[in-house]
Amino acid sequence: MATVGDFLKFLNAPQNQLSPVALTYKNYFQYLYDPQEELEIDALQSFIDSALTYPHWQQNRKDLHEDGLALLTSFLGASQAANLAQTIDWPQDMQIFEIEKAKTALEVLNNYWSFRLKHEGAKFRLVEGDEKTYLAIILHSDNRLTVRQYDNRFVIRNGHIEPLRRDLMLVYNDNLELDPTIMQKFEISPFTVARFYREENSVHGSAVRGYVFQHLQNFHGQVLENLPRLFFSLKRIEQNFIRRDTDPYYIQMVESLERLLHWMRLGEPVKPAQLHESLLKAQTALEEVFHGDKMLTLLLRDLEHLTARQQLQEPQTWNRTTDARLNSQLSSRANIEARPSLKPAAKPPMQPKREVATAGFASIKPSRTVASHP
Repeated sequence: MATVGDFLKFLNAPQNQLSPVALTYKNYFQYLYDPQEELEIDALQSFIDSALTYPHWQQNRKDLHEDGLALLTSFLGASQAANLAQTIDWPQDMQIFEIEKAKTALEVLNNYWSFRLKHEGAKFRLVEGDEKTYLAIILHSDNRLTVRQYDNRFVIRNGHIEPLRRDLMLVYNDNLELDPTIMQKFEISPFTVARFYREENSVHGSAVRGYVFQHLQNFHGQVLENLPRLFFSLKRIEQNFIRRDTDPYYIQMVESLERLLHWMRLGEPVKPAQLHESLLKAQTALEEVFHGDKMLTLLLRDLEHLTARQQLQEPQTWNRTTDARLNSQLSSRANIEARPSLKPAAKPPMQPKREVATAGFASIKPSRTVASHP
C-alpha cells in the first residue's frame, strides 16, 4: 500500500491545485498524519466521514464523491481503485441523518455498544455532553479505558444505525494515563480536531479546523499543560471517569492554594505576582474543568477575602513587596513552619495513582472504590 507521503506528493501536483476536494484531502493528511504512515482504508474512510460532518460537504456530496474517486483512481490506478471502491462507504452511497433528541441518540448508542461488547468483558457508560455531543466510556477487563466521542449524526451501515464518525477516540492505560503507543484523536472544540500522541509529559501532533481542515496548531514536544486548548479539553473529558481526589492536577491545585493561605495567615510575605498567578490558575481550572467544585470555591473565596483585608490594612507595604524582602525572611519562615503548633492540620495522604470513578458502570470489580460524580 502507498504511504501518506506518496499521496501528498500526488495531491501537490499542478493538475490538482485548483480542486477544493484535493485541497481538503491534502490538508487532512498533511496535518493529521505522518508521511511515513501507510495510506490505509480506515484513514480514507475517516476522511470521508469527517468531511461529511460539515454542512458544506453535505451540500456538495456529489463533488466529494466523484472528485475523490477520480483522485484515488488517478493515484492508485483503475484496478486498485475499483477494489477500494467496494470497501469504502462513499458519500453518495451513505444515508446520513441527525437525531435531535438526546434520549433517542443515547438509546441508539446504547444499542450500538451493547451489541459490540456482548462477547467481551468490557463495560461501558454513556455521557451526554454539550452541543449535541456524547461520550462512550468503555472500561476494559484489564482496567484500560477507551473514550469514544460522537455527535448527533448517524448513518445506516449494513442495516444498522451507527454513529457517522468512529475515529474520535482516546485510549488510557491501566494507570489512567494516555497510552503512549496509540495515536489519540478527538474534537477539542466544535469543528476543531486534534491528532497526537503523548511521550512521557510531552505531546506531538497537530490540530485542524473547518471543512477544509485548515491547519490550526502544531504540537512539537510541548508539555501538555502548556497547551491550554488541548489540555483543558482533555481534563473536561476526564472528569467523567477519573476520581477527582486522585487527579494529580486537582491535588496540586488544592495544595498550592492551601499553602498560600497558610503563609498569609502566618503573616508571611507573598509576592503579589505569585498570588495573582495562583488565583488565576485556580479560577481558570474552576471555570474550565472543575465546575462548581466546593473545595476550590472555598479556597478561592478565603484567599480573596484575606488578600482584600491585607491590602486594606497595609496597602503600600503590599504593593512594594520585593524579592529582597522575601529572601530576608526565608530563615524566619523556616523557623515558623518548623513549629508543630503552626502547621496546618494533618490530612490523610491523597492517593497519587488516578482511579476510575465507577458510578454508572455495571458489574465493576468490588476491589475498585466507587466514587459518585460531583
